[in-house]
Amino acid sequence: MFTIIIITYIFKKMEGAQEQKPTMFGRKIGGFSISLSKVLRHDAVNLGLTIREDGFINLKEVLGVHYIAKMRPNMADIRAVVSDNKKKRFELIDHDTVPGEYLIRAVQGHTIKEV
Repeated sequence: MFTIIIITYIFKKMEGAQEQKPTMFGRKIGGFSISLSKVLRHDAVNLGLTIREDGFINLKEVLGVHYIAKMRPNMADIRAVVSDNKKKRFELIDHDTVPGEYLIRAVQGHTIKEV
């Protein structure tokens, strides 16, 4: 008999939003993490994303990338990938000039010259 234990994380989507649960688990969340890493560490410039000198990109832009968008992550999925990564590969912060929006970056391993 197999026991499946699923730990769910509940985060607010944005200020004043209703609580959400992650929609991705296991291999799917792993695939999302890999794709997110690809965008943030290697492909941002080629995809036409606006990347700041400190490596942060508007989360909305990242979620608009075709291979990220098709995974349909919600904010709880994003927070889970950021907080649960053992190597702390990602950082998510509140947007400094646009209330209710977020910025995300890969912390290490960039091949993008602008970072």
